[in-house]
Amino acid sequence: MSNFNNFFDSSPFDYNIDEKDINLIKSLRKNLQYQYNNCLPFKRLLEKRKFNFSNDFSLEDIPYIPVTIFKDYKLKSVKEELIVRKLTSSATSSQNPSQIFIDKHTRVNQMKSLVWILSSFLGKNKMPYLIMDIDPNLKKGDFELSARGAAIRGFLVGASKSSFCMNEQLEIDYEKFYSLIKDYEKSNEKFVLFGYTYIMYLYVAMKMKEKGEKLNLSNCIVMHIGGWKKLYDQKVSKEDFNKILVDVFGVRKDNILDVYGFTEQLGTVYISKGNGMKEVPKISKVLVRDPYTLEVLKDNQEGLLQFLNPIPYSYPGLSVLTDDLGVKCTINNKEYFEITGRAKNSEVRGCGDILSESM
Repeated sequence: MSNFNNFFDSSPFDYNIDEKDINLIKSLRKNLQYQYNNCLPFKRLLEKRKFNFSNDFSLEDIPYIPVTIFKDYKLKSVKEELIVRKLTSSATSSQNPSQIFIDKHTRVNQMKSLVWILSSFLGKNKMPYLIMDIDPNLKKGDFELSARGAAIRGFLVGASKSSFCMNEQLEIDYEKFYSLIKDYEKSNEKFVLFGYTYIMYLYVAMKMKEKGEKLNLSNCIVMHIGGWKKLYDQKVSKEDFNKILVDVFGVRKDNILDVYGFTEQLGTVYISKGNGMKEVPKISKVLVRDPYTLEVLKDNQEGLLQFLNPIPYSYPGLSVLTDDLGVKCTINNKEYFEITGRAKNSEVRGCGDILSESM
C-alpha cells in the first residue's frame, strides 16, 4: 500500500494542474491495481468497462462508482479482521446509509490528510473550539446527534480543547457561551466557532439576531460543516448566510470557512473562505459530468461532481460520482468548485448490476 508523504510534505495548494494530474495518475494507478487484486466487485467493474490500468489513461477515463452504490453494497478490499472502523453516512428515511470499511492504513492517511488541509486554513497551532451543538453524551441513543457528534470529533484534531455550547433543546447556553468568549478575549486567544451549517444559521445566528445580540469576535474563525441540504428549502444563499454571521458575530467574512466533504472519501475536505469557491487540494481531482449523458463538462458548466482520490485503500472509494451538483473553474492554474444543489431525488444510479454479479 502507498504512503502519501510526497503529497503531505508540502502545501495542499502548492501545485500546477499538469504536474498535479501526473502525480495523481501515478498514485491512482497503484490504488487501481490494489483494488483489482483485492475487491472482486470492483475488478468486475473494471473488466466490464474494459479499463486497463497498465495502459496510459487520463483521470477522466477512470471508472467511477456512484455514491448510492455504497448504500446498497458492502464494498471492502481488506479482510474483515483488519477493519478498525465501520462508518455510516447520513441517509434519508427512504435510503440506507452508506457503509464504509476502514483499516488502520487508510485511517492513518485520512487523518494525515485532514490535518494537512485544515492546518493550511487554521494554522499549525491548535486552538480552542466552541462547538455550537448538543453534547452527544447528554442524549445517548439519539442516532442523528451521535452521527453529528462523530463528524464533529473528527475535526477536533486541530483543537487544543473543546466545549459544547448548546443545551438538550438545541438552544444556546448563553452563560457558558459568553463566559468562554470573555476568557478568550481577555487572553487575546484565537478560537474556532464550530458546528453544522444549518445549526449555525437557524439555531445560533438567527436566534441571536432575533434577540438583538451582537458580538465583536475579531479573534474568531467560524467553521461550519455538513453542507446546505437543510437550508435549500429556505433558499439561503452563501452570501446571505455569511452576511448574517458577520452582522451577529462581528467576524471578518474571510474568517468564515465553509467545509465540504463526504463519508465515502473521508479525510479530504474542500474549504472556501467567505463568498469564495472551494479549493481543490493536490491529492484530489474534481470532474463535473453531465447528469444525463455523464460526459465530462468544461469549466463553469453545472453537472454532477466526481471526486478522484488515491487515499481509500480498504474499500474502492478512489473514484466516486456524487449526487451533488456543482460547477468548477480554473484560476491561476489552481482548481476550484462550488456546490449548486443536489440531483433530483438524490439518486445517481449505475453499475449496480455489474457489482452484484460478483457479490
